[in-house]
Amino acid sequence: MQSLALDGSAELSLRALDAQSDVGRQTIGDLLAGAGWPDVLTVCRLERALGLALWPASNVTQCVHG
Repeated sequence: MQSLALDGSAELSLRALDAQSDVGRQTIGDLLAGAGWPDVLTVCRLERALGLALWPASNVTQCVHG
């Protein structure tokens, strides 16, 4: 995930991603560090906030969450 979304080319901080995705900074940091696996809702929220697919064969436009 880090190489796709937060590799320095995207000007998005963990704090901004937290605010846009409603996924906590600690959770995002843990995922980037490889300290855990996201559930489907977390992947969906991050995809929507970033506007790109993080999961193979994912369709960001069909990702629905509350």
